[in-house]
Amino acid sequence: AERVHECVNSSLEEFGGASELRVPIHHYGKMNLEKLRQKDQFYEKLGEEKAKEILDYHSFDELGRQYVINKKYPEAIKTLKKSIELKDDWFESWFMLGVCYILTNDLDNAKMALEKAKKINGEYAPIYVNLGIIHISKKEPVVALSCFQKAIELAPSDAGSYFNLGLCFDELGKRREAYAAFAKAIELNPTFKERIKLV
Repeated sequence: AERVHECVNSSLEEFGGASELRVPIHHYGKMNLEKLRQKDQFYEKLGEEKAKEILDYHSFDELGRQYVINKKYPEAIKTLKKSIELKDDWFESWFMLGVCYILTNDLDNAKMALEKAKKINGEYAPIYVNLGIIHISKKEPVVALSCFQKAIELAPSDAGSYFNLGLCFDELGKRREAYAAFAKAIELNPTFKERIKLV
């Protein structure tokens, strides 16, 4: 019997309060992937209805994000562009548009969208992570390196940025720096041990 919920209230009622733990816990029970897929489709339909009724940048942004979750990238791109038409200084739509272009391997448009997001909000670390991914894909490790360094400056506890930084250093033949970056990634997120073998 799966018991996944959107809110903690039912758990508090059933189990009688909360206890302090050193481990973050959100869901209990088994997660049903089919129900999750159905929920995502339901949210998409709600988003489509809202976008038809409200016609504002935020409703199109939310719908575009839901299309991304549902892997409907052409629809996401079209919808995020509509959000941008209505409010061209909403960095989140530019950011998600860049992500969609990465997911469809349109790296030039991805870079353009992410650079626009960066102009609007240069303090959002995921922008730099995604720019770094673009530069890695284009075999530009030096440029990617600076992107991941900026991401780490903005979000020093992001293990993924240290992992990508390590890949850049490794590509550049800087083994000592790569080792240090990979070690930090593992320190921040021990699951990286499965992907990184330090010797």
